[in-house]
Amino acid sequence: MQILKKSIQFLLYLSLATPLVFYHYFFYPFITTKALFFRIIVLLVLLLFLVLFFIKKKISFKVSPLWWAFLILIFVYFLSAIFGIAFQHSFWGNMERAAGVVFFIFLFLYFSALILVFKNKEDWQWLFRVSLIVNLAVIIYGLMQHFGIATAISTTGVRISSTLGNPAYLGSYLLINFFLALYLFFSDKNIFWKIFYIVSGVLAAVVLFLTQTRGAVIGFIVGLLLLMILNIFRIKEKSVIKKISSGFLIIIILFSVLVFIFKNSNFIQNNGTLERITSISFTDYTTKTRLVAWRASLQAWQEKPIFGWGLENYSYAFSKYFPAEIYVDSGSRIWFDNAHSVFFEHLVSTGLLGVLMYFILFFLAFYYLFKNKNITKSQSNIFIALLTGYIFANLFVFDTINTYVLIALILAFINNIIINKQEKEINFSYFKFIILILFFIFLVFINYKLDIEAIQQNKYLLAAGAYSREDDVATANALYIKALENNNNPHTIFEIRREYAIFVRNNANKLSNYEAGPMFDKAIEEMQKSIAQDPFEIRHYYNLSQLYFTSYKFDSSRIDKVIEIKDKMIELAPNRAHTYFQIGEAYVIKQDYANALTNFQKATEINPNIVDTHINVMAVAILTNNLELEKQERQAIISIKPDYFEQEQGLLKFISLYKKMDYKDQFVNDMEKLIKLYPDKIEYYSTLAIFYAEKAENKKSEETIKLLLGRSPELDKQVESFIQKIYAGEF
Repeated sequence: MQILKKSIQFLLYLSLATPLVFYHYFFYPFITTKALFFRIIVLLVLLLFLVLFFIKKKISFKVSPLWWAFLILIFVYFLSAIFGIAFQHSFWGNMERAAGVVFFIFLFLYFSALILVFKNKEDWQWLFRVSLIVNLAVIIYGLMQHFGIATAISTTGVRISSTLGNPAYLGSYLLINFFLALYLFFSDKNIFWKIFYIVSGVLAAVVLFLTQTRGAVIGFIVGLLLLMILNIFRIKEKSVIKKISSGFLIIIILFSVLVFIFKNSNFIQNNGTLERITSISFTDYTTKTRLVAWRASLQAWQEKPIFGWGLENYSYAFSKYFPAEIYVDSGSRIWFDNAHSVFFEHLVSTGLLGVLMYFILFFLAFYYLFKNKNITKSQSNIFIALLTGYIFANLFVFDTINTYVLIALILAFINNIIINKQEKEINFSYFKFIILILFFIFLVFINYKLDIEAIQQNKYLLAAGAYSREDDVATANALYIKALENNNNPHTIFEIRREYAIFVRNNANKLSNYEAGPMFDKAIEEMQKSIAQDPFEIRHYYNLSQLYFTSYKFDSSRIDKVIEIKDKMIELAPNRAHTYFQIGEAYVIKQDYANALTNFQKATEINPNIVDTHINVMAVAILTNNLELEKQERQAIISIKPDYFEQEQGLLKFISLYKKMDYKDQFVNDMEKLIKLYPDKIEYYSTLAIFYAEKAENKKSEETIKLLLGRSPELDKQVESFIQKIYAGEF
C-alpha cells in the first residue's frame, strides 16, 4: 500500500515537469507533447487510486466550496459544448490548443488527486520546490536561447520562449513561480533552500522581463504593488516586512512613473520590454486589434448569452462578427482562435454561466486567503498577489496547459491548507468501484483517441510537411493520405484535412495532370467531409473554393460550385473581405463581370482603405473597358499607397490585363517605368520590344531592344538575333 501511495506522489511530482516536455517531431511540438504527457500522468494516477481504493476500502477527502465550484465550472464547460456551435471541437479540443472539455476533466481529476494526496504543509512545500526546480530548468533553457548557446530552439527571435514555445506562455508561467519562490522564502527556514528560492525568484523576474510579454509584465507589477499594499495594511504590528514593503512600493511607483515620463529616451527605446510597454496606446496596432476583437466578442456573446458558443469555438464567433478594421494589408493577422483575454474568451465560449463560475472559483480562493488563520498574513498576501497578477495578465493573454497545471496546484493548496474543513471519508462499495472502473475505461478510450491515434497521425502530418518543403510532392501526398486514412478522430482530422487542402492547392499542379487530378479529387472530397461534419467553419469553405479555383481545368463545373456555396460563406463571414474575393473570383472566371464587380465592390465597402480590395475592382474595370472606373480605382490605390505604381509589384499587377485588353498607352507607360526602375532586368526590355513588334511597330521594337547593347558580347549577339526576328515577322 505504501508503494502505491509513493508511486502516486511521484507521478504528481512528475506532472510539474510538463513545461519541460516537447518533441520536435510533432506538428505542434510545444502543445501536443505537453498535453499527451499530462493526460498520461493523470490516467496513471487514477489507475493507482483505483487499486488503492480497492485495497484500503476507504479514502479521506476534503470537499470544500472551492472543490464544488471547480466541479460546477467543468460541468458548465460541458453544457457550453452541448449548447454551442460545434460539440466535437468543444469536447475534444484541437491540436493547437488542446483545451477542450476533455482537458478540463483531466485537470479537475489532477486537482482532486492533489487534494487527496498532499495534506500537510511539508508536502506542499516539496511540491512547490519541485515546481521551482522545473522553473529553473525552463529558465536555463530560455537563457540558452537568449545567448545562442548549444542547440536551444528559438521560435520568437529576441523574445525568450524556452520550452513553452511562446513568450506569452512563458511570461505567465514565470509570474506564478516568482510568487511561489517568494512564499517559500518566507515560510522555509532552511538556509540552503532560501538561497535557491532567491536565485529562482530573481531569475524568474529577469527572464519574465526578457519575454517582453506586456500582459505578464504588467500583471507581475500589479501583483507586486498589491503585495506591498497588503503588507502595509494587513500586517498590524510593526515589522521588517512592513517597512520593506513601504520602501518597495515607493520604488515600484517611482520607477513606473519615470519609465513613462522618459519613454522617448534612448534607454527606454533600446529596451525591448520597456519600449513595448510604453508604446501601449489606442493607436498601437496590437492594442487596436485586441480592442476590436473584444468588441466583436461582445457582439458574438449577445447571440449566445447563456451557454456561449462552446469551448474552442471562438474562431466561429470571430468570423461571424469579424471586425473589418483588423484587415489593414495582405500581411494582417485575420484569424483569431482565441480572444487573448480570459474574460472575453469565457464570455464568448461559455456565456454568462461560464464567466460567473470562473470568477466565483477565484472569488472563493481570495475569500479563504483573506479569512485564513493557517499561514501568516504576509504569506497569504503572496498568494493573493499571485492570483491577482495572474488574473490581470490573463486579461490580455490566454491560459495554456503550463499555467493551468500550476493554478490547479495553488487552488488545491488553498483547499487543503487554507480552508478549515473536516475531511470527508468515502467508504468502498462495489457500486462505487464499478462506476469508477467505467469512468476509467472512458478515460482510457479518450487517451487512446488523443494520444495513441493522434501521435501516429501527427507524425505523418509533420513528415508530409517536411517532404512538401523539399518539393517531393508524391511522397508528401502519400503521407497526407496515410494521416487521413481511417481517421475519424475529431481531435486531429480537421487540422489534417486543412493542411492537405493547402498542400494540394499549392503543389498538385507541379505534377502531370494524370497525377494532379486524383490529388485534387481527394482534397475536395476531404474538405466536403469537413463541411458536412463541421458546417460553421468558414475556413473549410475558403479552402474548398481555393481547390475549385486551382483545379477547374479538370472540371469546369467546379466554378459553379463556388457560386453554390456563396450564400453560406456570406452567412458565416459577412464582414470578411475575403468572402467576397472568393465569390468575385468565381464570377471573373465565368466572365460574369457584373456580379464579379458587385462582390469586389462589397469588399471595398467593408475595407475601403485596403489596396487589395481596390485592385480587384480595378481589374474588372480593365476587363470591361470601364475607363472611368479604372481611373477612379487607380486614384483610390494611390491615395492609400502613393508609391504603389512606382514599385515593381504594383506595376506588374495589371501589365497582363492592359496587354490583353489592348490598353496600349498604359501598358507602354508601365513597362517603361519598370525598365527605368530595374534597368538590369532584361525581360522587361524584351517584353516591351515584343509588344511593339506584335503591333508592327518594328522601329520602336528595335529601339527598345537596342537599349541592351554594350552590356556583354553574348547579350549583343542575342540582341542582333532579336532584331532579325523583328523584321522577319516572327513576333
